Amino acid sequence: MQVSAKLTFNAQQLIASPVAVPAGLDDRRDHLHPARFLGGASCSAQALWLKAREVLGAKGVVALGNYDLDSLGCGGCVTPKGWLELHNPSSTELKLKLFHMPNVGGSSLASKKVSVSDGSSLSINDDFSEVLDLEGFRSALNALREAMSSALPWNRSVGAIMGFMVNSAYCQSDLLSNTKRAAILTEFVDYVLSRNALNWENAQPFLSTDDLSHVWTTWKGKRASSFQPEKKGSSQGNSSSSQQTRRPRDDICRRFNSPTGCPNKADSCKTLLGSKLRHVCNYFLPGGRGKKCEKDHSRPDHK
Repeated sequence: MQVSAKLTFNAQQLIASPVAVPAGLDDRRDHLHPARFLGGASCSAQALWLKAREVLGAKGVVALGNYDLDSLGCGGCVTPKGWLELHNPSSTELKLKLFHMPNVGGSSLASKKVSVSDGSSLSINDDFSEVLDLEGFRSALNALREAMSSALPWNRSVGAIMGFMVNSAYCQSDLLSNTKRAAILTEFVDYVLSRNALNWENAQPFLSTDDLSHVWTTWKGKRASSFQPEKKGSSQGNSSSSQQTRRPRDDICRRFNSPTGCPNKADSCKTLLGSKLRHVCNYFLPGGRGKKCEKDHSRPDHK
């Protein structure tokens, strides 16, 4: 039997003989129900989203923050607020910068108390740095996708965003020479996240990759000024200040500061675009707003 015929046969067999799922308990960690290990649903991703909306209601599931992202290379990339908002598909507070590594663990960041469903309160960081370079944008979007996959495995809406970004080469044709490319892409992702939150609230499908191609065109048209070519000489003048403006906001290697470490040597570690990365600690120091340790050890070894 050919492979394609075998796959079709398997699908027909499952339709004819559905799997019986026994009752049981699940605490999402130590006691996992066998149903978690069924094969993935083969209906459309948007149909799965709508079924989840029907089963879960508007507010999603209880938020946790103890998922293993270290094994996926995303350890230390999700803020507590990111985990909190991620579990609620109707949240309009879900932002890409909540998955930007420089925003994780900074004790100098401002915080505020929020109430949760059980009547208690918790403190969350409220002041986060923006995503200003393309590599940081890619890393944050990947962290968001992996975090979403861990928290809500049925939610493929971030995968659709990633699909659009990859297919369009991160909107290269519109933004290749734009120095604010990462900031514009981040704003667009935040807009899509808010649209999907509204769609969940109204029991409508999330925006697919194909949908996003049209949404991008419309969204771009409403922000025409952001896409205008920059005037020559606008960044001229004091050469040192000009270089400082063009310097990446964060040239510290993120992988070096993850639990798994960086496979590259310190003198040869670079970004995909060839920019030099430093192997120093990126822990945010208390009392110095935005100031990092930057000593010759990694974040996990910071004392």
